[in-house]
Amino acid sequence: MSESFENENIQYFSGKENSLYMRRFYNQRFLCDYQLNWYPFDIQNCFMKMEIKKSYSPFIQLLVDQYEYTGPQYLTQYEVRSISMEIRKNSNEIQEVFLTISLGRQLLGVLLNVIIPTIVLLIISYSTNFYKDDYFESVIAINLTTMLVIVTLFVSVCIQKYNPITHKTKLH
Repeated sequence: MSESFENENIQYFSGKENSLYMRRFYNQRFLCDYQLNWYPFDIQNCFMKMEIKKSYSPFIQLLVDQYEYTGPQYLTQYEVRSISMEIRKNSNEIQEVFLTISLGRQLLGVLLNVIIPTIVLLIISYSTNFYKDDYFESVIAINLTTMLVIVTLFVSVCIQKYNPITHKTKLH
């Protein structure tokens, strides 16, 4: 009775001559802290860091040769301006992937919803300076109404500024 392994053609190669490559797809959601000091001319930079375990570090070399943003370029209030991904080494010499997404506010919405209505209301209020004294009651009513509408507009902008626009009900 012959053994089956005698007829097999087996060749061994050292690991130095054979590189192993693995590609992996990541789909990650993350939160971004907004800095609204320069509203409405703000640009938000969102960061995400992914690092490998220290025990894997000697055996893995991270490569970022291809990445793709598949979402819409124009979001509710922002536009995706740029996306960059790079490999860095941290203080422990461990590789990490660092992602930066830059968002710029869409100024047309701010112009149409805030700036133009405010200017129109201010022109209406200013025009009451040229009414005759006989229309004093009308001047008071117009100025009070204008002031109330501007305050309402201001409050709605402040609420939008600190609470993102969503379809969900906000309870405060």
